[in-house]
Amino acid sequence: MNQLTDPRDNDPSWIQTFTGRKFWSFDAKASDIDIRDIAHALSTKTRYTGHSYFYSVAQHSISVSNRINDSAVTRLNALLHDATEAYLPDIARPHKGRVFIETPDGFVPFSHVENELAAVIYFALMPQGSPKPSDHQDESITEADMRALATERLQLFPTFLPWPGTDHVNPWPSYSVFPIMEPHEAEQQFLSLYNQLLKEAMHQIACHQLLSTGNSST
Repeated sequence: MNQLTDPRDNDPSWIQTFTGRKFWSFDAKASDIDIRDIAHALSTKTRYTGHSYFYSVAQHSISVSNRINDSAVTRLNALLHDATEAYLPDIARPHKGRVFIETPDGFVPFSHVENELAAVIYFALMPQGSPKPSDHQDESITEADMRALATERLQLFPTFLPWPGTDHVNPWPSYSVFPIMEPHEAEQQFLSLYNQLLKEAMHQIACHQLLSTGNSST
């Protein structure tokens, strides 16, 4: 989109991204999304609002994706499960349900804004023909995300407190968050994994479409 003639230029509520784009978090378009912006931002953002040892959202996302035994499409979706945090503040999970955003249509939950942006990111960065995430895919990503949280809680905090809603979640027994990646390393690994999974997902989708076409013609 040519930003010199973008009608959103009249709206001052934009941020500048790493690649030099204007980004309207509350009115984002697919053409605004750049995986380089996401990789860079997530590599410099730490988990747990900075209260743990430094551990980037990018490294967390890589770990979640690598621990899902599913299709490349699902693993790619898992890699991007926190991608909205590249453009929106990271609201701690216990607070998120109490945060509302003022819009022209009134106040809406922060999660509503987050979900709308996530849908734009999915459309922009997932390969064409990607199926809408199924309940099974969502459950596998959520389970991996929660197990990552349980593992990180044990290894990244100098003291232990029981967290509500995590008592039933088992950490990965043979996984360590260490060594912790430097931001530039996490950024490059995030980009590399994205490009790898994108190619694999495109191949899987093409094969599925070819099989579907063959079956329909018999």
